[in-house]
Amino acid sequence: MIPYQPSPIIFTIGPLAIRYYSIAYLIGFVLAYFWLAKRFGKETAEDSLFWIVLATIIGGRLGEFVFYSPITFWTDPLEILKIWHGGMSFHGGLIALVLVTFWYCRKHKIKFLDFADTLVVPGALALGLGRIANFLNGELVGTVTNLPWCMNFPGYIGCRHPSQLYEAAYSFLLAGILYWQYRKKHEAGFMLALFVTLYGLFRFIENFVRDEPRILGLSMGQVLSLIMLIIGAYFLSTKYKKSVSRMFA
Repeated sequence: MIPYQPSPIIFTIGPLAIRYYSIAYLIGFVLAYFWLAKRFGKETAEDSLFWIVLATIIGGRLGEFVFYSPITFWTDPLEILKIWHGGMSFHGGLIALVLVTFWYCRKHKIKFLDFADTLVVPGALALGLGRIANFLNGELVGTVTNLPWCMNFPGYIGCRHPSQLYEAAYSFLLAGILYWQYRKKHEAGFMLALFVTLYGLFRFIENFVRDEPRILGLSMGQVLSLIMLIIGAYFLSTKYKKSVSRMFA
């Protein structure tokens, strides 16, 4: 059993509090910029970054309430605008990001699949950093367990899985796998399909130890991740068979 006292704020400057979660997002956007600049040039990276930031924040915020608390749209709609209260959905951000980048690529005559393939590596790294920030915030805790590395989070009863660290670990592992494959020659869209498949698989499994409401044994995050897994696996097994066979070559 490990006692843990979360500290979401790094430091303060007068009334301004600098939080780990904000820094995680900032690093993620910076990583995305450099990866895009290397592949498509600085002008495209600078121009597209605005839309990437907007889609991630708005999509993540809306997804939090659409998927996890839809009643808020009727009871307290202004809460949706209070992003400082926390609450961002990965799946909501992903859906918005896909839609916005597809629109952006079509407008600027950029191949969407090439663009998406470039974003998945910094995206996976950013997800890992975000989960570490969740851990430092003491949120998204795991289920009760008696494992020797379980942690006592303030405000929660019992010793629990540090599920945020599990999610950070598989996100960094995913980033490593994606980077390994990014250096090889694959068909356009393969990296995106691989990301969708592996993230869906990892999160579906890991979320069994995250403390969340469940229906028929599954949480909303698991349902959405299972959909990702099915879609990604379908494309890997049909359109990208050759790339899958080259993965370990």
